[in-house]
Amino acid sequence: MLKRLWIGFALAFILGMTVEFNRGNPPKTKEPVVVQDDSGRRLLLLIIDSLSIPNFKAMPALREHAENGFYAEVEPCLERITYVCVKETLTGRTAFTLFGLFQNFGVGATDPGANLLRDARAAGMSVAMVSAGDLKPFKVDVDIDKRFKKGPSQREEKKAEALAQDADVLVYHWIWHDTVAHHARVGTKKYKASVRRSNTLVRDVLEWLPEDMDLIVAGDHGHTNDGRHVQGLDIPTVVVANSPNIEPVHLKERIPISALRTLSGAVIGVLSDQVDWDPSWVSWLGAPLGTQARALISSGSARPPPSMPLGAIGVCGILVWLASAVGRRWWAVGLAAAAIGMGLSFEAWMAWIHFPDGLPRIHEVLWRVPLAAGVIGLIIVRSPKGALTAMTLSVGATALILYPVPHHYGALKNLSNLVSPLLLGLGLAALTKPGWARRIAIFGLALASAWLMLKLVDFRVFNLEITKFKIAKMVHKNPTEAGLWVGCIAAAIHTMLEREGWLKRLGLAAVAGVGASGVLELPAATYVLPTVIIFVSFFWRRAGHARLFSLGLAWAAPFMYTMPQLVGLYSTVGLVLAGVWMAKVADQGSTSRWAAALVMLLGSYLGLAYTFKLTTSGIDFGFALEWLPGRLHEQFWWVIAIVMTFKCLAHVPLIVVGLQRIFGEEARTVAQNTAGLALLRYTFVAIFAISWLIGAGEQAGGMRLAAMLQDAFYWLIVGLMTVGMVRLGPRLPSTETEE
Repeated sequence: MLKRLWIGFALAFILGMTVEFNRGNPPKTKEPVVVQDDSGRRLLLLIIDSLSIPNFKAMPALREHAENGFYAEVEPCLERITYVCVKETLTGRTAFTLFGLFQNFGVGATDPGANLLRDARAAGMSVAMVSAGDLKPFKVDVDIDKRFKKGPSQREEKKAEALAQDADVLVYHWIWHDTVAHHARVGTKKYKASVRRSNTLVRDVLEWLPEDMDLIVAGDHGHTNDGRHVQGLDIPTVVVANSPNIEPVHLKERIPISALRTLSGAVIGVLSDQVDWDPSWVSWLGAPLGTQARALISSGSARPPPSMPLGAIGVCGILVWLASAVGRRWWAVGLAAAAIGMGLSFEAWMAWIHFPDGLPRIHEVLWRVPLAAGVIGLIIVRSPKGALTAMTLSVGATALILYPVPHHYGALKNLSNLVSPLLLGLGLAALTKPGWARRIAIFGLALASAWLMLKLVDFRVFNLEITKFKIAKMVHKNPTEAGLWVGCIAAAIHTMLEREGWLKRLGLAAVAGVGASGVLELPAATYVLPTVIIFVSFFWRRAGHARLFSLGLAWAAPFMYTMPQLVGLYSTVGLVLAGVWMAKVADQGSTSRWAAALVMLLGSYLGLAYTFKLTTSGIDFGFALEWLPGRLHEQFWWVIAIVMTFKCLAHVPLIVVGLQRIFGEEARTVAQNTAGLALLRYTFVAIFAISWLIGAGEQAGGMRLAAMLQDAFYWLIVGLMTVGMVRLGPRLPSTETEE
């Protein structure tokens, strides 16, 4: 299974690349139409990295520049990161991408194709670029490429001033505001100083700008209050242009960042049909531009329809073969058939189920399915085992075919409908074991776990992401109690994991509880130590690896997460381990192992909702930037990537070490089952997404397509981590496990 998951992991990237290729927007293959207007002027395109709308309002020089010029808010590229957004700025083509982050660091960046700089050179113009080196793929399209790694500096600005005297087109990418925004929150002294410095730059440029050169000032994206700019965040930027070739209008609606290619082309008088544009943009063109330029823009952008994604279909076929190793072979085939049918009909179904007229929403009634299955199983078999078996089958089948969206008809909102009844079923099966004290404890644990699951999934979803956690409100009202709750759960988990004598066990559990509660706030650099301990524990081949991991996470977690996240993370782990323990106590053979696997898989998925909201916009890497001042976070981006990935998945290894402690050698089988279910779910979501892409045609794209493919990846990585840690990590002797 581990090998098949690794193959699936590789296929996830291949699938993403094939979809990118299918939904990409390369230059047209036919002979391009280029209009070179005699009114063309010289251009300085100043790109201020991470320029937000509030920044514009706090920059008098830029506002003055906008008063008598063209102004518009700009919608950034899908990825909301520098290289991809600048690429769309210069190429004028909006493209679908899943791997823009890698391109941002120079990995996999290819020839950008036809773009403003290339068109300008072809028209006989001289082109120069000043940057920090983040736009390397465009170096082949410029005559002069000057890079300044340290800044901001007078030397850099003087070089830009010197180049502006002779270059026909100068791109000046000023990255330094982005660097400060990553390290200093909005409103701090350093941040305000950076905004003032950005304003000074604009003022200085306006002073030395040659009379025959026009200026366009634009951002590549905005940023949030904590300096983040990742996919899914609403972080518009601005464009301000002053040129006789552009009408001085202030637009009320946002324009795509790719429109900056048309604006820049209007200034230099070089317009091309290799870009995306709207015929209404002809109203942006200033009086000096001739009829040919106006006719080209008025003709409208004809984007070719997407072709059949044959590569993606081939990948899906391999996925079905991989998933056929889970359970019976017909499971994967049946699941694929369901995914194809549901994906092709998704647009039609969504019109009916999204706002069901007069009908209850799915998440309000789905709990009846596992409960009805449990009752039927109990009647047929006349034992709690029959009820648990029927509930496990119904929960597993339902979980695999729910829509890969966070709405009321998706897996996210229905987690409690699946897990809470299953926990009650496990408790019922475990009640058959002898000992009234144990039965009372199990009954109370089952009820408490089912209730906690309902509370953990009580959140509001809007526009493909979680917008409100009900738990967060309670935490903010009762911060002391929340810290105590987290500390107690962390201590209880460590007590269960620890194998030393009771005195030492309780002492170390207390240490874990104090650390996780966040009662002690330490300097940022101090948290490097527990973080290092966490990663050391992954390679520690002795039995103490669980202790190291538990203590490391407990002390690092308050630095990585907010208190509501901590409550959600530790509550989820505690709930999952309670379900796994009840499955072990119930001792119903393969049924117990599959039930434990379902609780682990669905619980791990729920944990993702608290660690990063199951959307890339919820990924917060700001904590790690405090260890890397200046631009070191860009040079050591792999460090950020590692700790950020762990932060998103921290609950999974904690669940896995708990599984090993509870099930002993049988943990391998439970982990295999968890991974198998994850592979089946990943296969369903991938095939569903591709089927929807085919069925919906041009409507399939953007954030929804990205969210579906990313959701498939989440299930896969959970399964891979689970089986990988059990297979490759140290194993606990079965004689040392506890019930």
